[in-house]
Amino acid sequence: MASGTNLSIKKRSKFERAISSLTFWRGVVALLGFLVVWEICSRMERWTAEYQVVEHLIAGNETDINKVVNEGDVLYATIGEYGTELNANREMLKAWNEKNSPMTLKDFTKSFVQQINKEFKTHSANVMERDNNLFLIIIGNKPEAFKTEMTLNDKELAGDMKSEAFKIAVPWIGKVPPPTEVVEAWTEIIGLPGYWESWYLSTGRVFVGFLVAQLIGIPFGLALAVNRYFRDIFFPPFEVLRPIPPLAWVPASIVFWPTTEMSIAFVTFLGAFFTIVINVLGGAQSIDVRYLRAAQSMGATQWHLFSKIILPGTLPSIFTGAAVGMGITWEVVLAGEMISGGGGQQASGGLGFFIWSSYMGGTVAQVIVGMISIGIAGYLSSSLIRFIGDRSMPWRRLF
Repeated sequence: MASGTNLSIKKRSKFERAISSLTFWRGVVALLGFLVVWEICSRMERWTAEYQVVEHLIAGNETDINKVVNEGDVLYATIGEYGTELNANREMLKAWNEKNSPMTLKDFTKSFVQQINKEFKTHSANVMERDNNLFLIIIGNKPEAFKTEMTLNDKELAGDMKSEAFKIAVPWIGKVPPPTEVVEAWTEIIGLPGYWESWYLSTGRVFVGFLVAQLIGIPFGLALAVNRYFRDIFFPPFEVLRPIPPLAWVPASIVFWPTTEMSIAFVTFLGAFFTIVINVLGGAQSIDVRYLRAAQSMGATQWHLFSKIILPGTLPSIFTGAAVGMGITWEVVLAGEMISGGGGQQASGGLGFFIWSSYMGGTVAQVIVGMISIGIAGYLSSSLIRFIGDRSMPWRRLF
């Protein structure tokens, strides 16, 4: 029989196990399918859009087209809910005649078109001359129906609709920018220092509030669990304050704390504190009392009971509360940055104020970028807590 045969099993890393898992690739396919559906739904309106076009007859013959404009002539147009007019006053005609031949109706109409294009963002205008007719054309910049009226010296000018507005829009998701636009917006800002400064500031605020909540919440929760008198005194007021949402504290924190930074840190602390305390308290109270009695029967002191049974038995609940508290902390700090103004400047306001300023500026794609950035930051933060938990509780690593 052959001897000396050495059989060794190489342990695969988590990454190798993940990419070889069928569940992983199902998730990848589902994600790609979601992105494709998102892209199609967001672009459906653009692909199917037809824009309304209306022609208004300004002049029906060459004589009227070349007719000289007199002082007091007025062109007026109502487009949708808004109106505009061009009045041929003395100053306007004088300035025109000094550089050109006398202003004709055609020139007057072109000036009116320039005014419409300047004042209206959702519509555009153009002048067209066809078969000795002069037309002013109104075109919608969005596939939405609108009404137009036009007069020349209080005389209504006939309008003919050449194209009706039409679109196929998917509700809700159809109004969100497609993934390709989000990626494009991300590539434009990823190299800007202000974007990464927002990451840095929000992350710093989250970890400051989270660490303070851990330092106070874990001992407080353990004290509630092991000391009946302490619990009878402090648990009732704790339960009164716990249902108050952290965001309800924002106005009070802005008043009470001297700086905006301290106000955000306080609200962030509250977001994690109550969750951590409840999880620590529940974890300590769930320890089997038989372990404590067995240790006491063998002469264990109160310190040994705490350090060898209560604290290790509570660690799973501590890290569970920490992971949940981290998620709440990110939610609270972003909302606090939006409400308080994040320090007053976009570059120094954090991700929350970055999202708010992008929304106010109408750049919805950057809003999505900010939301994805928050998701990535939250995932990395929770992964760090899980990593520390795995190293702190080696007895829970079965494989």
